[in-house]
Amino acid sequence: MIARLTGRGVTDFARALHGLPRQEQERARTSFRERKPQLYARVRDGLIGELERASASKLRYFRWALFPGNKPEHPVHTLTREDQSAAWEFLKSRSGSGTERTTISAGVETSVPVASVRTSRPSRQTVTNKQRVVVTRVAVTNA
Repeated sequence: MIARLTGRGVTDFARALHGLPRQEQERARTSFRERKPQLYARVRDGLIGELERASASKLRYFRWALFPGNKPEHPVHTLTREDQSAAWEFLKSRSGSGTERTTISAGVETSVPVASVRTSRPSRQTVTNKQRVVVTRVAVTNA
């Protein structure tokens, strides 16, 4: 398939890659880079060019589309892991807002005495109530 691959078939190739096991996907991407270096370079450089010219909403689309399962026919999925990582880093630098967000999730247990329903006297039993607390911290980074 790679030997006959042209610019119009890149999306079909990306869709076909999606159905392969992960280790086979990377082998096929490496083979694509080695057997069709001009086409591979066009895909890689075209993606970087699109990222350079993209508006804020288009950058949000790319942040979604670059994840492996979201848009399997996107040409970025034909690139090797190294080039995908480079494109992702370029996208992050291009769309960075200058802040870093960290979300921390922690479980908190509280003991609350519960009154018995059957008797008029309060029960000495306690029920453990598990609550989820989410803390978001936004810190300015030096970029």
